[in-house]
Amino acid sequence: MGISRKSVAFDLAHVACGNFDGYFELSLKPWDIAAGALLMQEAGGVITDWEGGQGWFESGNLVRPGTRGVAKDLLGSLRG
Repeated sequence: MGISRKSVAFDLAHVACGNFDGYFELSLKPWDIAAGALLMQEAGGVITDWEGGQGWFESGNLVRPGTRGVAKDLLGSLRG
């Protein structure tokens, strides 16, 4: 998962290029999310909220699996 505390965008870039299998973060502000989310979406990536839905920008809770195949396992692990 994220090793850098430089920025969310930096961590999401690592997922987009395959350095990490996934990334998650809670209680982010819109300015923390915007650049990284745009990067991920342009790269064809998937971003979800904690429940696997699309409320991540409003809630500030995002999960970014590296591939669609990782999504189910990552969300399952995070939920307990």
